[in-house]
Amino acid sequence: MDDTKLERLLSADETPVDSAAGLRRFRDSVQMRGVDAYRSPSRGRWTQALAAAAAVTVLFAGLQLTGVAGSFLTIFQPKQVAPLTIGAGDLTGLPDLSEFGTLTITTQPAYRQAATLELARTETGL
Repeated sequence: MDDTKLERLLSADETPVDSAAGLRRFRDSVQMRGVDAYRSPSRGRWTQALAAAAAVTVLFAGLQLTGVAGSFLTIFQPKQVAPLTIGAGDLTGLPDLSEFGTLTITTQPAYRQAATLELARTETGL
């Protein structure tokens, strides 16, 4: 392509496009020809469900045969537990919890000072 032809093509004004009219013409031609919408084959959902069940069965069988199944569940077992102490200052940053439901206090807690640490541990069970 020579430079003058290229300059002429690049300098040409863009023709306005009427997309609504184009869509209308397309819909009219589809309706005129009697083309129906695409329908998927009638194999249905049961084939997909059967394939998914087979894949899960193969996965679990593979885990069992390789010996990984026993160690797979131990990932989720807790190794260490630590009690947390929460004071009134920790609760000040919480939002209004009434959005999440109703809290009903049936009995008021009885706070008391323990004489020793050992006595506190036995009374609380911590």
